Amino acid sequence: MLKSVIASLLIFLTASSQTQSFSDKDKEPPLKILRAETQIFINDFCEFNNTCDLKWARLTVKNWEINIGGEPSYGTTMTLEYETSSVKDLENYGFVQFIRGCVFDSAKSKTGIIEKHYAYAKKQFGGIKTFLFTNWTVDSIDKDPFFVGDPKLGRTYFYRWNQVGGSTDLKTEKYYGEQEPTYPRVYVKDIPGSAFFVDDIAKNTSLEFKICLYRANDIPTETVENNIDFAVPIFCFSWTSSHIYNHNKNIFETKIGIDPFCEKCPNTP
Repeated sequence: MLKSVIASLLIFLTASSQTQSFSDKDKEPPLKILRAETQIFINDFCEFNNTCDLKWARLTVKNWEINIGGEPSYGTTMTLEYETSSVKDLENYGFVQFIRGCVFDSAKSKTGIIEKHYAYAKKQFGGIKTFLFTNWTVDSIDKDPFFVGDPKLGRTYFYRWNQVGGSTDLKTEKYYGEQEPTYPRVYVKDIPGSAFFVDDIAKNTSLEFKICLYRANDIPTETVENNIDFAVPIFCFSWTSSHIYNHNKNIFETKIGIDPFCEKCPNTP
């Protein structure tokens, strides 16, 4: 039986001390980190599944606030990186992400009732679908479940590496398909939208994710959305993007688990 070591480091960051500043020339509003979480996988028992060219993987999840035009927006950024023994070994592995939950609008009526609506769509398996997943589903824009894979450019083309060692900064990163990395470490990112309150209507995100690393050859080139057990993963990380507006307190809150509204079918009252 495969054994793995996953160390979870929860780092709660105060808003006052964790404001990412930009220079004037960048003309970007400051991004305030509200909370960060890091999970680490160390491949200590690689002999059990013949993956000793894989060293480790690290997931970093940041909840943030950004103020644009006087209105705050809230979101989550996921970064997942892994390192192998050599650059040529990087393509031996690939990620698949699974999703559950929804993105929805909410508003408080004149009688005090909170009304919710499915008002958003997502690219999913070659089509456009309501951003609602009541059960665990493969998260992919096409029928190839390989995370951020491209059917024309290649499965790992949009994996990223950074010219500055240990950094995941956008300004110094390269796509794997554009230029081969100089060090055997790559990463992927995901930002599943933002939440905000405008004109008495709140856009809410209530999403759960599982992202798993597999041997690349174990990931089918085509599958269906509900095929979540196509292979045994080397490891999986879980993360969430939860920003739900409390209309009584006039604040966004992070909740454990998905909102009950995300467990209903679209036509269910």
